[in-house]
Amino acid sequence: MTTFDDDLKSVADGGFRSLFLLGNPGSGKSQLLITLEHLAMQQGFVSAYFSQDVPGRLAFNRPDQIYRRIMETMRLPGNPKGNVDVLQDVLDEWTNRSLPRLRHTNRSMAIMYQLSEAGLLPGSVEQIHRRTSLALVGYIVATERQDEDARMQFLSALKGPGLTNSRLIEIAKDIELRIPRYVGYTPSQYDADYYFSQLRTLIFIFKSLGYKGMAVLFDEVTAIIDLGSRSREKAYKVLDSLLVDSYRFRGLYTVFAYMPPFMTQLRADRGIMGHEHLERWRHLVDDRMIELSPLSRADQEELLRRLSYLHGVAYDWPATEVVGPRAGSLARAYQESGLPTREFVRMAIDSLDLLYETHR
Repeated sequence: MTTFDDDLKSVADGGFRSLFLLGNPGSGKSQLLITLEHLAMQQGFVSAYFSQDVPGRLAFNRPDQIYRRIMETMRLPGNPKGNVDVLQDVLDEWTNRSLPRLRHTNRSMAIMYQLSEAGLLPGSVEQIHRRTSLALVGYIVATERQDEDARMQFLSALKGPGLTNSRLIEIAKDIELRIPRYVGYTPSQYDADYYFSQLRTLIFIFKSLGYKGMAVLFDEVTAIIDLGSRSREKAYKVLDSLLVDSYRFRGLYTVFAYMPPFMTQLRADRGIMGHEHLERWRHLVDDRMIELSPLSRADQEELLRRLSYLHGVAYDWPATEVVGPRAGSLARAYQESGLPTREFVRMAIDSLDLLYETHR
């Protein structure tokens, strides 16, 4: 995966990259995304991987749920199974580094500038949403004062919609944190600017702790076509903002997996999203797309050999030797059936199970 490795290097240097995976159902897109996620973590990236789900209201028309799912599925290098709360672990490490660098003050913006000087926040703290600033500073101060309830409340605001601004302000006053008169607004469920700008700030924090950046892998993007026309329009706008890096991410890699019907719907929706978007997306997709083709017969034979090896290890029998002479005919039969890769794997395992029972 030379393209993937090159992209990760560019992102680690502070860049932004997107990659598109196109394939028919069962061609192996999801498995490839899982593999790419592990490769990213091996190279020091924080990762997040999840699928779009329209019935669960998890699609690009709902940036609040997209952001929340990113937070819920985050994984850290060296801990591929993930912790109960990865964001809390990261913020605890960030807080431990922040506290010794703070000069005594209870003014939230003064703390923000001190953290910026220490390289623990971006240099332009004025561009961080005031609500995000309040949640970050509140988390530090609540930790210092050992107020666990307040700490968890501020954490909830960094995980997603969380509390209203008025409630956050009350909690800040309870821990004697002085804040600006204006703390922005309580974000709506469609406020992509707020959620992705907050993600941008968190990615800076990840990098300040030594992580290379973040890789977010979006599966089943084709689910957008199941939305109503107005919801699709909202989804297209959010997706477009990610594709053209409207939020000036530094250190983010996004991977989108979809099926051909997505492009068919996209062309039909030209009037909804505008001709200029369609042309821009075509250019991006053409330049940054990997198309997953059906396995050749040689690929299928090699996959059979590998599956045989694993089956033999699992059940302690010479599966590779038994299947070896049959690999060509099995691969030919499966190829002629036109089955997708996932069905090919299932049928191969069924055949191995039958051969195992016969061998016993």
